[in-house]
Amino acid sequence: MVTRETAADAFRIVLVEDNDADAYLIREALLQCGMEFELFHLNNGDDALHYLCQGSEPAPSLVLLDLHLPGTGGPEILRAIQAETRLSAVPVIIISGASADWLKGVDLGRSNALVHKSMDVDDYLSAIGKAVLASCPPTNRAR
Repeated sequence: MVTRETAADAFRIVLVEDNDADAYLIREALLQCGMEFELFHLNNGDDALHYLCQGSEPAPSLVLLDLHLPGTGGPEILRAIQAETRLSAVPVIIISGASADWLKGVDLGRSNALVHKSMDVDDYLSAIGKAVLASCPPTNRAR
């Protein structure tokens, strides 16, 4: 499933998240940043891998990636992004509720940031916003 929210001169964000509630919160965090963006939401790893690596769409400006997904997992998608020349400069922000022990086995070196899913919604939204704004060119930020 792909959903889009469009804006002029959009910053293209691919959100790979299987939990609709988390996807909603992430979308809210993006809106609170005041930036203009185009959001492509994919809710499973297989669709995300196909969308990102097929090459028919322009490369996104940013990928927000959950690690635990149905189908192809986040770590495999992260490796595919790293291997794909067209995507090599695309920042990737990992958004995960995985435990620290589980994350030790994942090579997060290709990601730009790691945001832990939090039970405190305000902290969660703030962390997502800060990570996205750090990856966003100033021209896409609110004036």
